[in-house]
Amino acid sequence: PIDWKKVPSLIESGTYLVHLLRQHTTAERTSFYKAIDKYLREDEKKELSDRLIRHSKTFLACPAT
Repeated sequence: PIDWKKVPSLIESGTYLVHLLRQHTTAERTSFYKAIDKYLREDEKKELSDRLIRHSKTFLACPAT
């Protein structure tokens, strides 16, 4: 529940924006995984998982600039 009396101070501090972005990304991620589960075959899920793992290893191995 939102305490509307505190909203102006939350907006000023940026906390509200962070909260909204976090909620949005959570909703997007949830719908993304639901779509994967609903529409992809098991072999396609496995391939996607393998590619994501390979990509994350490549990404993590790159030095920060």
